[in-house]
Amino acid sequence: MDNNKSICHKNNNNKIILKSFLPLFRFAQTKRYLSVKIKKLFSLTDSLGLVTTSEEIFYRVPKGQLKIRFAHPGKDIGELISISVQSSIDHDSKALGKFLHFFEARISTLKEAGQFRHTLGLCLEELAIIRKKRKTFILGSVNFHLDIVDGLGTFLDIEIHPQEKNDKIDENKLFCKAQELLKQLNISTNSLLFYSSYLELFLRGEEKREESDESAFSDESVAP
Repeated sequence: MDNNKSICHKNNNNKIILKSFLPLFRFAQTKRYLSVKIKKLFSLTDSLGLVTTSEEIFYRVPKGQLKIRFAHPGKDIGELISISVQSSIDHDSKALGKFLHFFEARISTLKEAGQFRHTLGLCLEELAIIRKKRKTFILGSVNFHLDIVDGLGTFLDIEIHPQEKNDKIDENKLFCKAQELLKQLNISTNSLLFYSSYLELFLRGEEKREESDESAFSDESVAP
């Protein structure tokens, strides 16, 4: 992986180059213990969580992922995001390693996102549309995303960003952090999914024909 690029850079064109380590732990929740996990997140982060909704249009591209994200209902504002998905971390004797992935995302703000989508659609095929409702809990450099994804189900997506001030990322340190978080949330590796993104999950035909449990987004669901 190229470690010569800056971890985060913003230029005058409002273009953000973000490089981060994102081990994703996704597991389908059942109503039986979903509330227990929510309370653990509340206790761990001391936060009620921030709720957002988004619609992401993915395009068929030869490498990585390209999508437009709409996250401002009623406004023609969006983001153009390209994602380079790296291979999983090589930890020969550690089963958790195959669930950890490097991502490099480049994000640009779109002021006329609807028109841009139309223009992009003239030359690129729309591959999938992913709609989700997300509740984010933050603990330092870690973002816990509780997601309800249309047609797929309910998941927990844990996102860890590197804290190094230089371009060198300590994989072992982040791996240990991932292990620590799973232990704190009482999540076993058997509960994890191999997929690195919701797009991959969707394309593999892993749709869940179940009714979304909106109670996960109520304040009462995280009350101590």
